[in-house]
Amino acid sequence: MRFKPIQLIRFLSALFVLIWACTLTGAAQNRRQQVVGTIVDKSGEPLPGVAVYVKNQSSRGTTTNIDGQFVLSAAPNEILVISAVSFLTKEVPAGTFKDSPVLTLEDDQQALEEAVVVGYGTQKKVSVVGAVSTVSVAEVKAAPVASVSQALVGKVPGLVARQFSGEPGQDQAQLYIRGLATWGDNTPIIIVDGVERDLNTLNMPEIESISFLKDATATAVYGIRGANGVIIITTRHGKRGAPKVTLRSEFAVRTGGRFPDFLNSGEWAELYNEARMNDGYEPRYSSEEILKYYDQSDPYNYPYVDWIGEIFKKTTTQTVHNLNITGGTDKVNYFVNFGFTDQMGLYNTDKRFEYNTNIDARRYNLRSNIDVKLAESLTAEVGLGYISQEQIHPMAWTERTFLTAFNYAPNKIPMYNPDGSFASEYFNGYVNPYMQMSNLGYKTTVNANFQGTFALKWDLSNLVTKGLTWNNTFTFDLVSMASNDRQKVNDDIKSFQGYDRTGEEVYKTWVEKFPEGFSAAGTLNRALRLYSQLNYNRSFGLHNLNAMLMYNMGSTLNVTAGSGVAALPYHTMGISGRAVYDYDARYIAEFSFGYNGSENFAPGHRFGFFPGVALGWNIAREPYWKVHQISTLKIRGSYGVVGNDRTGSTRFPYLSTTGSDGGITMGQNMSYYSGYTEQTIGDENISWEKSRKLNVGLEYGMFEDKVLLGVDVFQEKRDGLLVQRSSSVPMLSGFTTSQLPYLNLGKTSNMGIDTQLEIKNTTRSGFFYSLKGNVSWSRSRVIFRDEPANQPDYRSQRGHSINAAAVLIAEGFFESEEDIATWPRQTYSSNLKPGDIKYRDVNGDGIINSNDAVYLKHCLIPELNYGFGFTIGYKGFDASAFFVGCGNYVYSFAASQPSIAAFLWGPEAQVQRHFAENRWRYGADNSNALFPRVSSTENTNNEQLSTLWVRTVHYLRLKNAEIGYTLPSRLTDKIRLSSVRFFVNGINLLLWDNLKLYDPESASGYGVDYPNQTTINGGVEITF
Repeated sequence: MRFKPIQLIRFLSALFVLIWACTLTGAAQNRRQQVVGTIVDKSGEPLPGVAVYVKNQSSRGTTTNIDGQFVLSAAPNEILVISAVSFLTKEVPAGTFKDSPVLTLEDDQQALEEAVVVGYGTQKKVSVVGAVSTVSVAEVKAAPVASVSQALVGKVPGLVARQFSGEPGQDQAQLYIRGLATWGDNTPIIIVDGVERDLNTLNMPEIESISFLKDATATAVYGIRGANGVIIITTRHGKRGAPKVTLRSEFAVRTGGRFPDFLNSGEWAELYNEARMNDGYEPRYSSEEILKYYDQSDPYNYPYVDWIGEIFKKTTTQTVHNLNITGGTDKVNYFVNFGFTDQMGLYNTDKRFEYNTNIDARRYNLRSNIDVKLAESLTAEVGLGYISQEQIHPMAWTERTFLTAFNYAPNKIPMYNPDGSFASEYFNGYVNPYMQMSNLGYKTTVNANFQGTFALKWDLSNLVTKGLTWNNTFTFDLVSMASNDRQKVNDDIKSFQGYDRTGEEVYKTWVEKFPEGFSAAGTLNRALRLYSQLNYNRSFGLHNLNAMLMYNMGSTLNVTAGSGVAALPYHTMGISGRAVYDYDARYIAEFSFGYNGSENFAPGHRFGFFPGVALGWNIAREPYWKVHQISTLKIRGSYGVVGNDRTGSTRFPYLSTTGSDGGITMGQNMSYYSGYTEQTIGDENISWEKSRKLNVGLEYGMFEDKVLLGVDVFQEKRDGLLVQRSSSVPMLSGFTTSQLPYLNLGKTSNMGIDTQLEIKNTTRSGFFYSLKGNVSWSRSRVIFRDEPANQPDYRSQRGHSINAAAVLIAEGFFESEEDIATWPRQTYSSNLKPGDIKYRDVNGDGIINSNDAVYLKHCLIPELNYGFGFTIGYKGFDASAFFVGCGNYVYSFAASQPSIAAFLWGPEAQVQRHFAENRWRYGADNSNALFPRVSSTENTNNEQLSTLWVRTVHYLRLKNAEIGYTLPSRLTDKIRLSSVRFFVNGINLLLWDNLKLYDPESASGYGVDYPNQTTINGGVEITF
C-alpha cells in the first residue's frame, strides 16, 4: 500500500493531540492543592503536634493543631511524611487524604519497650516506678577526662561529686548519691557488668549505659549493700552486622589551676619585722638587708626563690586513644576495644637526671565481649577485661612536695650553691623543695586488674513456659599492685656558709651523696562470684509481668594480707527478687527484696531481709485523658528498707581480742607491769546499718515529650550506725577508749529533692537542640550519737549535719588592752595582745574553752548541687556546653599551718599573700581585717578552729564544652569511610566562686592538693 502525505499529517496531528492531553493530565496531577487531614491514634483520639511535611522537602511542612488537623499545600502524588514521638512514622501520597481524610498512627512498640538497666536486669522505661536516673554515653564522652567519675559531675539529679585532686592517676571524683546519711562510708556501690568493680578503670568507648539507683525499691535487691545507692554500668556488646572499626584519638593540653600565692623575700622580711615588733622584740632585718632581698644584688646571702614556680610548670599534656571493632552474625556477636591513656604531670623535668622527674600515668585497657549462640535457646557470653595502670612518680609524693615548698621560706636558701650544686638544709625533715622533688630518685607503681565474666543464658520458653529464662554467671577478678622505689641522693645535701680567708667557698654538709637504695612491695586480691538467676517476662493481653529471682554468693581473698585474720576470705551470700506488674503501662506495682548477709557478723546475726515496694500511675495513658499537650504524666511512690555493712568496724567485730602490748599500774608505789590485756571488747549483736527510705516522684512531659520534667522528694531515716561508748562510759570503769566496744546505736535522717528539666526538638529544617538542667538539695541530721549525759544542747550533735565540725564563734579582734581585760578569760594563751581573735563565751561561765565550741550548720559535702547545659546540631555541626555548681558547704582554712598562721615555726616557712594582706595591724583601720595580727612565734589562741577560718562556699563552673563537625557522607563515601568527626572540647574551663584562694573542691584547707586542671582537647573519631 502506498503511503500518502495526507496520512502522515493525520498521524502526526493525532500524536500531538495525545501528547498534549497527557501533558494536561500530568500537570493536573502535579498541580499543588490544599490538603486537609486529621491524624489520630489507635483509639481514634486526635493527635496534636504531629509533624507533616513533603518528603525530601522539610521546609514544606506543618504540624497538627489541638484537634489533630493539618492543612498543607501539596500535589496529589507527592509523598507526605507523618511523624510523632512514640508513634511509627508513615509515608503516604498526599492524594490519600482526598478519599480518606483521617489517618491513624500506630504506637511505636520499640519506644514503648525502651529498656532501663536496673539491679540485676532491665525494665521497660514506661514501667519504672523506682527513683532511677540514666545519663547518655554521648554526654559523658564530651568531657576529656581519664576517669569516668569526673565526666559524671553535675549530669544526674541527686549525684553529689567532689574532685579533691587533679594529679594524674589520682584524679577520680568522690561520688555520693543524695548526700550523707552516715558518719561512716557514704559512697555508693559501683556495679560493672553485674559485679562490684572500679568505674574509673573504664574507657568511655567501652560503656553502653550508666544508671543510678537512688531509692529503696531500686536498691533493695542489693540488700545489705544498697543503702548508699547504686551506680550500674554495662559495657558494650556486639550487634549483628558487618564489622565496624572505630578509631578515636585525642590530644590535650592541660593547664594547672589555682596554686597558692606567697610573699617574696622582701615582703616576707618586712612582715617578720612587724611580727617581732608585735611581740615586743627588735626587728630582725635592716632596711639595707630588705633592699637586697628586693633587688637580688646578693642572691646567695639574700636569696629569693619562688618554690612553686621552680617545681611546677604552666602546662602539660594528655593523650587518649581507643580502637574498637564490633559486629556479628546469627551465631556470634563481638565487641573488642583497646585503649591507651597517658597523662603527664605538672612537675618540671630536669634533664640532668637519667630518670623522669615528672609524673607519668599510663593506662592500657583491653576489653572483649563475645556472645555465642550455642543453640536456638542457649547463648554463651564471655567477657574479658584487662587494665594495666602504670605510674612513674618522684620519690617524694605530691603532698610532701607541696609541704616542703610551703615550709621553706623564700629567703631561707638559694636554689643553687655557687658551685652549681643544690643549696639545701635539713628542716623539719625537709630539704631543698626542688631537690626533694627531682634529686631523690623515683617510684614505679603498676596496678593490674584482670576481669573475667562467663555466662550461660537458657531460654526455657519452649521447655517450661513462655517468657522464662535462666541465666548463670560466674565472674573472676584478680587485682594486683606492685611497686619499687629507687631512692638516691645524686648530690651532697649542703649549704653555702661564705668564704674563708683564702677566698675559698665554705659549705656545711648535711647529708653526703649516697648510692641507690631499692625496695619493692606488692599486693594481690582475688574475687570470685556466682549468680544464678531466673527471669520471667510475659504479657497477657494488657497485663504485663516482669519477675526475677536470683541466688548469689561471693568470696574475696587478700592473698598478701599482713595478718592471719586479714588473710581469711570475705564471704557473702544471698537471694534477691523483683516482680513488676503493669496493666497497659497505666497502673504499675513493683515489689523487690534482698535477703543476704556477711560472715563478718556473728552467727545468728549475719542475714537480713530488705524489702521495697513501689506503685505508679501513668495518668496520660488513660483513654479518657484529653489534654493532648501533656503527653506524659506519671506519679510514683516507693518505700523500703536497705542496709549498709560498710560500717568502718574491724574484721569480726563481735569477737574480743587480747594482746601482749598492754599492762596495769598497781601496788604501793603504783608501778606499771606489762603483760597481756584485753584490747577490744566484742559485741555479738553488732550488725549493719538499716535505712528506711521513702520516695515520691512525678514525671511530666509536654508536646510529645519534647519537654520533660522529673521531680523526686525523698526522706531517709537510718539507724544502727556504729557508735563507740567512749563518751558515756566514765574512766572510773577501768576501760580505755580503745577497749570500748562499738554498738549499733547511732541514728540519722536525710531528706531532700531532686529535679530535672529537659527541652529537646528537631525542626523541619534539621536543626536539633536540647536544653537540660537539674537541681538537687539534701540535708542530713544527727538524731542520736553517744554523748555525755550532762552535755548541754548547744554542744550536742543532735540536729546538726552529719560530720559537721565544732568551732568557736569568733567575735572579731581585740582592739586594746582594755578590751582584753574586760573580755571573758580565754584559756588558749596567757599573753593576749590587741589583734588576737576574741571568742564568744557561749555558756556564759566567764571562761572561754572547748566547752564554748558549737557545731557548724554545714559540713564538707555540698547540700545544693546543680547542673545545666545545651546541645545543638545542624548539618554535621554540633556544639554543647555544660555548667555545674554547688553550694551550702564549708571550707576550713588550716589555721595551724605555717603558711597561713605566719611564722608558726619561726622564720622558716612561706607566708600566703592573702592572709598577710588581710591581717590586723597596729595603728591601722582594721574594720576590713579578715585575719589576726602576725606573731613571730606560735600563737595558740589564733590557731583554734573558729568561724573566722571557715567559709560557706558556693561556686559555678563551666565544666565542659565541645564543638564538633561530622563530614558529609558524600565525602566519606569517596574515601570509603562510614563517618569522620572532628571535635574540640575542654573541661574545667571557667570558674566563679566566693573562695578565690584555692579550688573550691580541694579539701586540705591550706592548698597542698594537686590542683584541678583546665584541659583543652582536640581529636578525631573515624569509623571504617
